[in-house]
Amino acid sequence: MKVKVQKDGIGTLISELRKQEKISEKELSKGLCSLAEFRKIEAGEKAIGKTLLDALLGRMGRAADNFSIVLEKKQYQLYELRNQIQEAYLTEQEEQLKQGMEKLKGTHLETSRCDYQFYCKMRFLMGAYSYHGLEEMEQILIEIIQITVPKFQIEKVSEYYLCPEEISLCCLMASMYQECGEIRKAKVLLENLLICIEKRYQDPEEKVRIYPQTAILLLRVYNARNENKQWISLCQKTIDLLAENGMLTLMDELLEYYKIGLEEKIAKGQRRFTRLEETMYQTVCQGLKSIRDLKQEYGISYGRREIFVTKHEYYEVFLLQEMILDYRKRAQKSQSQLGEALGVEPETISRYETGRRKPSGKVYRILAEEIGMPKDRYGVVLPIEHYILYEKIRQVERYLFRREFLAAEQLFLELEPLIPKERAENLQYCIRTQAILDYYLHGISEQEKLERLEQAMRLTLPKYSISNENFLECHIPSRYEAILLNNIASSYWKIGEKEAAFFIFEAVLGAYQKSKIGEEYHLASITLIRVSYLMCLGEEGRYREALREIDKTIKMNITFGRGNMMPSLLYEKGWNLLRMAGGDITEAIKNTCMKYYQQAFWISGFMNNFIFQQNLEKLYEKDFDKKLF
Repeated sequence: MKVKVQKDGIGTLISELRKQEKISEKELSKGLCSLAEFRKIEAGEKAIGKTLLDALLGRMGRAADNFSIVLEKKQYQLYELRNQIQEAYLTEQEEQLKQGMEKLKGTHLETSRCDYQFYCKMRFLMGAYSYHGLEEMEQILIEIIQITVPKFQIEKVSEYYLCPEEISLCCLMASMYQECGEIRKAKVLLENLLICIEKRYQDPEEKVRIYPQTAILLLRVYNARNENKQWISLCQKTIDLLAENGMLTLMDELLEYYKIGLEEKIAKGQRRFTRLEETMYQTVCQGLKSIRDLKQEYGISYGRREIFVTKHEYYEVFLLQEMILDYRKRAQKSQSQLGEALGVEPETISRYETGRRKPSGKVYRILAEEIGMPKDRYGVVLPIEHYILYEKIRQVERYLFRREFLAAEQLFLELEPLIPKERAENLQYCIRTQAILDYYLHGISEQEKLERLEQAMRLTLPKYSISNENFLECHIPSRYEAILLNNIASSYWKIGEKEAAFFIFEAVLGAYQKSKIGEEYHLASITLIRVSYLMCLGEEGRYREALREIDKTIKMNITFGRGNMMPSLLYEKGWNLLRMAGGDITEAIKNTCMKYYQQAFWISGFMNNFIFQQNLEKLYEKDFDKKLF
């Protein structure tokens, strides 16, 4: 049977977004790749590398992590290497930095302007260039920026389409101006950069990667008293952006600046705080102390983050070799059978599944048809053409996370008719979301909710069953599958089937551990499962196990600057310590437990998780027989 081979859908996405943003082909591709190459990418005739895709989407202000990414072994290794180099620089691990740069140097940098620019930036930061004074240093940085932004001029920054990496280079230049005392130049550059970001970046998930460090640098050149209004406004706006996206990176610095701004506002007006200002000031001070105490306890330092793109979350990454193995086994085909369908030897299939060889674009698409793999290597949750719809679906998930069920239902009812149900993942999402909303808003039973959730789960995992211990044998769950499995396990726990709940939690965590992809690339999913898992451990009296999981999860999240689950983790740490002490609780242990409750309370406050904060206030009074403040 002849298989119809489809073109890469990612080109359609780029084309649609570009037209929506009213950007010409020439403007978007300028400096990143040739116009001819770009046109082939849009037409689906040429595969696109990850760094180039990130840059193109970034220039349009779109979050590249709004969809999953399937990478071949070499692509993943390059992606991970860049992240390792950046981390080594930030944490001042000089030997690892040198080794990483040597590896990067040998990866055919001449084929990717984006990777070459990153390499040059890191060499500059390592002091590999010779220069005498600010003028020569400035010229070197401009030349690095011009690798992807030809004819770059500082005074025209607000007019450019800049991706996050290009913005980080501008931040580096502003930081250099500050260090050399060129405050006016730094201020002009940063103010123009903020105009550029405001104009181009409407997606908050992409904006949060670049706005905070630009704001921090600008606050360093503002005067807290003379420019107090701009100072406080910039602090508020940036803190709100971080909170909306569950970010902790740079939050303590911004809270410190906000505190200074509020103090200067009162000093300038020679008056006392109003009641509202006093409440805000207390929240800022306590939040600042909570984050700093937390970072100190876990030995976390973000170092020189202000000149880098802030990491709010690594992209959800899957290895192509693992996906081929997974989907081949789901299709119940041997390597010989699949090889025959593709017209290749079984040994070639084996090489695909170990990463020793990558399939061509044509073979990839035939593979997708034969074993049911996603046809696009980007966007495995929704088809590429529904990217805009997917952005709104993410908002539904935010509402559900914050337990704002009425808002979630209202938006979901608008979206549901637009979601194409012929794709299993889409139908799964609709069934799961409707079941959750019906449970919380319309009173269906826990058992009925569970039955619907399991029906949804079998749409993408036909072998799913709590009696099948191998239902995740070769499968690495997607973000939405992890959310769904978490919902299912929690339902089993509520109806008293605790063994089933533990089985699902441990199966999901085990699936991520066995993958060759680092856990940080599935951070949101793993954190969600671990939080539910440790809650069950605690309720079963397995306090020490729960505390081990809590410490592991807190450290992982604070390392990567994630804050939306931090209040729950801190509360659980205090709760488990309190229960473990039992009747032998000392004053020191009691104070420690109270501290974690307090940290959870203040962090949930500035992260806008007010429902959790209100509940925590009641729990604190119940457990310690005193008011929280």
